[in-house]
Amino acid sequence: MAEAFLELFLVQVFIIFLLAKLSGLAMRRLGQPSVLGEIAVGIILGNLVIGRYDIAELLQIGSEHGGEALSALAHLGIILLLFIIGMHITLGDLKKVGKVSISVGVVGMVLPFLFGVSVILSLGAGEPRAAMFVGVALMATSVGVTARLCQDLKRENSRETVIVMGAAVMDDVLGLVALSIAVGIASGSVNPGTIMMTVGVATAFVMIMLLFGERIVDWAGGAKVLEDRIVFLVRKDKLTKLGQENGPIIIALAVCFGMAALASLFGLAAIVGAFLAGMAFADVNEHYGLTKRIEPVEFFLVPFFFVLIGVEVDISLIYAWDSIILITLLFALAMTGKVLAGLIGAWKEGRASAILIGLGMAPRGEVMIIVAQVGLDLGVLSESLFGALVVVSMLTILAVPPLFKSTCTYQDKCAL
Repeated sequence: MAEAFLELFLVQVFIIFLLAKLSGLAMRRLGQPSVLGEIAVGIILGNLVIGRYDIAELLQIGSEHGGEALSALAHLGIILLLFIIGMHITLGDLKKVGKVSISVGVVGMVLPFLFGVSVILSLGAGEPRAAMFVGVALMATSVGVTARLCQDLKRENSRETVIVMGAAVMDDVLGLVALSIAVGIASGSVNPGTIMMTVGVATAFVMIMLLFGERIVDWAGGAKVLEDRIVFLVRKDKLTKLGQENGPIIIALAVCFGMAALASLFGLAAIVGAFLAGMAFADVNEHYGLTKRIEPVEFFLVPFFFVLIGVEVDISLIYAWDSIILITLLFALAMTGKVLAGLIGAWKEGRASAILIGLGMAPRGEVMIIVAQVGLDLGVLSESLFGALVVVSMLTILAVPPLFKSTCTYQDKCAL
């Protein structure tokens, strides 16, 4: 049994990795980010039927077919990606854009929520509780795509990236609160105490990591473990070996996955913990070459995440005209809400930068799907409405890369 599982797993890894890299290369030659090709491969694999054979089912990829091992690989990759992005952003960088990030984050949640509720109620596509869940789903921000785009375009250190990441962290906390309230209303019992505890714990986790992350890393210095030769020492001026030359990378990865796990326990996305952990190592990253040592692993793992996102797109959901109209409206408002948030919240950054920031907040990805799944499980969302939200989520991911790149190109030309 174990051998059969391993054989299938190796076949899955071979096919997905090879196709992802080939499609990514093709997209790069067409002047587009490689992530677009990786998602396209996933859509093809998830919807391709040859004769009697459903390829996704045959390869057992995607959540519907139980690809747990692949999903684990994919999430490890996105955790490492956000850890690397975090290592390019210091707390000082984040403080400089704090007010702008808050403005973008708040407006980027309020507008999509209002848009989503309005569409569902005006079209009669669902009851008020369903409209509320659609609004909460549209509030979501999933920065995995944006992080990959910034990496592809060599913009990890840009001011726009810092603003987007700061706004995304705040959105994760506020989104958790909004989801808690929506679930309470759908269940017929809103518990203010539970909601306050949720927001308090989540906020405390983020604030502790932001304010004391670097100090915690520094504090680790001087603590001897097991023997005098094994020393955990992480400082801006000196990072000793953990009994071997790979000490720095061992410590960095341990903190990365530890903080990702803690974030999950506190109800936040694991990538938030990984991003904050990366910020704690921002000052020592370049000196010890942490990014260069992690990137080869991230290079291998991340494509699985984007391919599996594509696999979840069910093209059959958009055949009916009423579904097409609903999906088109929700998609247009989902994109508009976040772009307007950039223009309103970051207007002082300049028009091109503000649009770039709004586009950076536009991908919904797995966060929106999780919210929709909760609504479906509670019996609030219908199958058709759930399917529409899944398609809209995927469309935001597909639309952002070319728009983001073209805006970057326009911004760079204006700077010349």
